[in-house]
Amino acid sequence: MSKEDPPSFTVVSPKGTRVLVFGEIEHNHNKKLQSMVRNGLVEIKHGTLAKMDIAHDDWCNLLHKKGYCNCNPDITIMPTEDYR
Repeated sequence: MSKEDPPSFTVVSPKGTRVLVFGEIEHNHNKKLQSMVRNGLVEIKHGTLAKMDIAHDDWCNLLHKKGYCNCNPDITIMPTEDYR
């Protein structure tokens, strides 16, 4: 990984699908997404991309540039077209 590459991590769903997530795991929204995928609450098909909307609380550190996300945001995942 070069210095220009964004931070990322991989999560495996109960069905064995590997989901690549861009961003730092320290953010609560990434921890919540990781939990959602691992527990089968969301399934992203192999070879597809998904758009994710994250609604942070007004007081969240991330919104105020004070550090990592520290709220319990609402996450909506919308699969997009198959790009295989």
